[in-house]
Amino acid sequence: MGFLDRILGRDPASLKAKGDSLREAGRWGLARHEYAAALAGLEGSPEADEVRGRLDECEAQLAKERCAKAEELAELGHVEEAQAALREALELTRDDEGREAIFDRMRSIDEQAASDAADAEDVPADPEGEEFLGEAPDEQLELRLLGVDDPARADAYRCMPAEFQAGWIKLEDGDAPAAIAALEPLLADDDSGYVARELGRALLLDGRFEEAAQRLREYLGADVADDPAAAESLAVALWRGPGAEEAVGVLDDVLEADPDRLGSRVMLADIYLDAGQAEDAVEIAQEGIDRSENDSVKTRYSPLYHVLGAAQAVLGLDQDARDSWETALGLVWRVDHDSGELHFVPETAWALATHLLKMGEDAEKAVDLLMALEKSPGSVAPAEVQMAMARGLQAQDDLTGARDALVAARTLMTEEDGRARVDAALAELEDCS
Repeated sequence: MGFLDRILGRDPASLKAKGDSLREAGRWGLARHEYAAALAGLEGSPEADEVRGRLDECEAQLAKERCAKAEELAELGHVEEAQAALREALELTRDDEGREAIFDRMRSIDEQAASDAADAEDVPADPEGEEFLGEAPDEQLELRLLGVDDPARADAYRCMPAEFQAGWIKLEDGDAPAAIAALEPLLADDDSGYVARELGRALLLDGRFEEAAQRLREYLGADVADDPAAAESLAVALWRGPGAEEAVGVLDDVLEADPDRLGSRVMLADIYLDAGQAEDAVEIAQEGIDRSENDSVKTRYSPLYHVLGAAQAVLGLDQDARDSWETALGLVWRVDHDSGELHFVPETAWALATHLLKMGEDAEKAVDLLMALEKSPGSVAPAEVQMAMARGLQAQDDLTGARDALVAARTLMTEEDGRARVDAALAELEDCS
């Protein structure tokens, strides 16, 4: 059984049954993952062809959905995103005729984009407009405006003073101090509210939570649902500051207006979890998952499954937590066909690996996950990865490997307390030898 199959695979019969249930419900992405895991354990068996056929059907449906999404994106002028959707469809398409059709569509989108760019170059420049960035935005501004999900706000930003635009670009680039320096002088004379909005976001990025909350409240007023993205920033500022209870109220208002707002739902579940209200976190997360039935973009639900698993683990629902984390991981993992690089969410892999070790189950799977984390640890401390690796290898009676992992952990530890933990683990391992 291969690396990814060990991570995601369970009993082939139960995986196939789960895949069948998901397939009947039209949940093609989740069904595909279950069939792929089942197929790894059915190699050479009579059932393998049947499972392969159902896997191919799921991939064909997913490819169809990605092609439809690509058309929507191309119509909106989002060429790169459309091409990315088509590349996903290409990976899912097995027949030569279908692949050729996708290649043709990718070429036609590129040709149309090139034609549009050439037409734009033929438009005579407006010397007067060039002097005012709001009238003739430069390429840098327009590139960032592609990420603004509110067309009215995007248009307003095109007409804001050049000083605002420069500060906003700095914010989008992650330079909070420069953004604050540019935006603060504009606040007193601004009637649009957008200076307060972006200054609040910049203050949030700079860790000045109370000030950020003040500015974002000024911008949002009473109806936070009018700008859910800004409301989520306000909720973060309140959560990290002294007002977690108020943050819950903000997110409740956002979700009442748009129950499918995943960012708000994940944040709300996290807040409840931090407050020790794991049951509420499960309820919020599960409600969002139940609403995902007809959503073709299943990958975006991975964070919701992650927080659901965390809440279930707190409640002692070990198998449910494992299932949730496996689903979260399975929704996003992929292997780059050119480089062979594995893409996954390190924090979910860490949660699942340590949970398996806590349960005393599937140490081999836990070690596989930890080996992936050695290469891409994300926010997980590399020394802690090695400590957990030692536990997993010891559970498999690989005492030499466990000792090597602990030695590596000691090298990576930067604090005396951490090194003392490693020394204690090494001493315990010696007693087991």
